Amino acid sequence: METFDKRVINLKTALLLHGWPQYIERNHPISILFKELGYNIVAPRLFEHIYTINNIKSIIKKELKNKSPNVIVGVSQGGMVAQITALNYPTAKLILVATGPYLKPKFNLFFKFLFYSRLTDFVFLFLKIMPRSIIFPFYKLTNFINGSNFKDYESVMNQNIKTVKLIKYHIYRQVFNFILKTNNVNILNKMTSSPH
Repeated sequence: METFDKRVINLKTALLLHGWPQYIERNHPISILFKELGYNIVAPRLFEHIYTINNIKSIIKKELKNKSPNVIVGVSQGGMVAQITALNYPTAKLILVATGPYLKPKFNLFFKFLFYSRLTDFVFLFLKIMPRSIIFPFYKLTNFINGSNFKDYESVMNQNIKTVKLIKYHIYRQVFNFILKTNNVNILNKMTSSPH
């Protein structure tokens, strides 16, 4: 966890929840922004633990040292976790980035078939064992570049591949199971209908 100037009294806390597969590190733009705004940053590395919602809640509570965050930020798949987490911290502001209440791929039945038939396991294992030179063309096919900043794209790609190689197989299965089964529509409806 980041440490800040001890002269700052009553630091606000921002809980930053990462997506798949990249963690939110100190040099992540969201981390930098909240640090500059005077927030204490709490950014747990959730893929290093058993990935069930109860375990995630426990990890977050421990990382927060039983304090309530002022802001909860969820990026991509981390936004699905943030929505559930926000129920435990009703006074925290919730910020969702590139996320929704559930995953709805264009070909949902095909996606579920891939997961339940374990074909995605081959993709995951492929990413873990293959060198970057082989993964790169595959990555480009599944993650299109928008714009012309290839250097940033390549940097993110390298970080994503590096992170995937570190994720344990059983965690990967738990993460994808969470993604397929989570539907936070009722949670978001409850949050937007309650007065704050």
